[in-house]
Amino acid sequence: MVNDDARKRLTTLKTESKKKRSFLRKLLCAALIITPVIFFAGLFYLRDPVLVVNDAFFSALYGPKRLLFSRIDASLRLFRPVKAVTIAENAGADIVVLALEDASPRPFCVIAPNRYAGSLRRYAEKHPEIDAGILGDEDRQLPGRAPVPPSDSSLLWFSVDRNADYYRAGLAAGLFAQGEGRILVFYNTFPLSGQQEALRLALREQGYQGEPEMISSRIEYSSFDDVSCVILAGHAPEFFNRNLNIPVILFSWIDPAKTSRNTRVIFDDSHWTLTVPMVLGIKKSGPLAELRGRSIPSKMKFMPERIENKGFKKLLKSFAKRTWQTG
Repeated sequence: MVNDDARKRLTTLKTESKKKRSFLRKLLCAALIITPVIFFAGLFYLRDPVLVVNDAFFSALYGPKRLLFSRIDASLRLFRPVKAVTIAENAGADIVVLALEDASPRPFCVIAPNRYAGSLRRYAEKHPEIDAGILGDEDRQLPGRAPVPPSDSSLLWFSVDRNADYYRAGLAAGLFAQGEGRILVFYNTFPLSGQQEALRLALREQGYQGEPEMISSRIEYSSFDDVSCVILAGHAPEFFNRNLNIPVILFSWIDPAKTSRNTRVIFDDSHWTLTVPMVLGIKKSGPLAELRGRSIPSKMKFMPERIENKGFKKLLKSFAKRTWQTG
C-alpha cells in the first residue's frame, strides 16, 4: 500500500514536472515570437513618417477603405509610417504648411498632387532639409494645372508615364476588339506623338490593323456604331449617358466600385497609388536635378468580375507588368 502511494506521488510529480517544462517551452517560444514583433513594431513607429497631402473631395472619390489599404500597403512596403494629412480643398498655403508641421516636426519626406505645388513650395522654403515630391501629369503645363517648377525649385517633380499607360491600354483595347470594330480614344489633352506611337504599336501586337480614333472630350460625339472598345483618357459624358455595352478602359484614380459595369480596366495615376515609387525615387535616385521629370507608370487594374473570358483575365494580368520605352 505504501509502495502504491509512493508510486502515485512519483507519477504526480513527474506529470507536474512535464507540465512545467511544457509551459516553459511554450513561454519561451512565445517570447521568441513576440520579442522580435515588439522590436520591429517599435522600430517601425520610431521611424520618421512619410506625409501625404490629402483632401476630403479626393478621399470621397478614391474611397475611404481603399485609401486606408493604400496607406497600410505603402507603410509596409516602406517600413515606416505613412500618414494622410487631410485638409480642406480650398485651404491656403499657410494652412497646408501648418497641417504638415502638426502631423510631424521632421518627416521623412512629403508627397502631394500637383494642385498643391504652391503650398509645398512654401513648405520646402520653410523646411529646406525635408524632401517634398509633387506628382504631375506631363512635362508641359496643362490648362488649370500648376506649372512645372523652375530649375531652381526646391520641389522634386514626378510625372505620370503616359507612354507606358497608352501602350498597356492599347494591348487591352486590342484584346477586347479582337481585330474588329472601331477603337475610340477620348482625350482632354491631345496625346503626344510618343503616346500615339505606343498605342498603335500595342494594337498591332494584338492583331488590330485599324487606326484608333482620337476624339476631344470638348466636342459632342454620338457615333458609337461598330465600336469595340473605348479608351477614356478624358471626359465623355455622352458615352456614359447612352449606357452602351462597350468595354471601357479608364484613365482615372476614382474608386473602381464607383465606375460603370462596362469599365473593364482602370489606370490609377493617384499620388497615393504612386507614393512608394515616388519615395524611393526621392531617396535613392541621386541629386535633385536627376529626379525632376522622372516618369512613373500608372497602376493598371482590371476588374475580373466584369470579364467572363478566363483567357482575357490571364492576358490582362500579364499586360499590367509590361513596360514601354521610346527610342
